[in-house]
Amino acid sequence: MPNVLKLLKKYHETLSRTAPKKIAAGFVLGMFLGLLPLSINSVIILVLIFAVYNDKTTSLLAALIFGALGFAIDPLAHRLGLAALQASFLRGAWTVIYNLPFLPFTGFNNSIVMGNTLIGIVLAVPGAFLVRHLVLQYRGSPAQAKVEAFLRNKLVSGLTAGFKLLDWRTLFIRKPQ
Repeated sequence: MPNVLKLLKKYHETLSRTAPKKIAAGFVLGMFLGLLPLSINSVIILVLIFAVYNDKTTSLLAALIFGALGFAIDPLAHRLGLAALQASFLRGAWTVIYNLPFLPFTGFNNSIVMGNTLIGIVLAVPGAFLVRHLVLQYRGSPAQAKVEAFLRNKLVSGLTAGFKLLDWRTLFIRKPQ
């Protein structure tokens, strides 16, 4: 449990001190990472997460959340991707893209990859604005003060419990004579 509290404390510090734009950018990149199936696209997004100015903690948290949601929305993504891939007015574009040197390896011709990419594109801008707004609302709110008090109390009690455990262990250690 103390490790979870340490992570919560670190993330609370991130929400309190990091620029809201940086947190929003991390959220959008993490959303794409979580939505897309594991492929070369995931590697590209991971490189972007570590290369671009964003909050990496938020990226990984969003990737976990949208990775879990990704399985639930796969049927919708399949239908959406299939509609985009079968659209007659886009057929020429898909042919040109498929004949390019690198793009066939991205799996864009898979209906689920295409559908999740389209869902990510549609959710990117509203998601970024929503996260930025929520971070600004969180700062200076009573909720932030309550979280700070909770973490401070839990960390202090965790430290005292840790010292008691340390003392208990020393009772059974034989001292050299």
